[in-house]
Amino acid sequence: MNRNHDMVDANQELIRVTWWLVAATFSAAIVALIIAVWGNWLRLLVFHPKLEIACNLEPPNCEKTKLTQVEKRNNNLVVVEADCYYFRILVKNNGCAKAESVEIFATELYKKRADDAFHKIDSFIPMNLTWTHSKKEKYYPTISKKMFRHCDLGYVIKPSERGKFKNEDNPKFNKNKTVFGFELEVKPNSLQHLIEPGIYRLKILIASSNTKPKPRTIELNLTGDWDDDEEKMFSKGIGIKTI
Repeated sequence: MNRNHDMVDANQELIRVTWWLVAATFSAAIVALIIAVWGNWLRLLVFHPKLEIACNLEPPNCEKTKLTQVEKRNNNLVVVEADCYYFRILVKNNGCAKAESVEIFATELYKKRADDAFHKIDSFIPMNLTWTHSKKEKYYPTISKKMFRHCDLGYVIKPSERGKFKNEDNPKFNKNKTVFGFELEVKPNSLQHLIEPGIYRLKILIASSNTKPKPRTIELNLTGDWDDDEEKMFSKGIGIKTI
């Protein structure tokens, strides 16, 4: 009797072990299938770039420098120079994976009117901003995790020297006031990259090949005043911030 009872217990234990093995095998197969089908998506869900920007009047986001351009005049190459201020967007990757083919796309431009509302400037042409010291490149190959790069937002040329350069002086604007030029991938002959004094909001998208586009807004207050002193220029000539 005990022998039969022991055999029953042994069979039941064998069945339990067999079921555990079947369940474990089935679970492993399910996990393998999930990894095969959704593995890359799950990896990106955990390990992905996180792009953020900062735009303010603090070095090296802004600086006084010389704008230099080589032009052909009367079959001769002429170097043209002028004092100017350059303004940049700091683009940082706060994620845990590198961002690839990063771009900053300027989508819309708004100007504040007397009613305190911002109205869209329909003539503004949506385009990429270009990367600092990159020969007008609109895509930055990679930004590693916890690293940053600078993208050029634009510049202000000394009013008395602005006329030296092609496509930098709009005859409709006051020649004694400053003009802000957006550093777009192309400077259109229509001069839509130039804005006169006022308060503006630029809508941008921060994107890469492995992140979704992220909208941000940069507010720019151009008073029209020029000063050769950086501190005075950044206190009374122009204001820039992200909102």
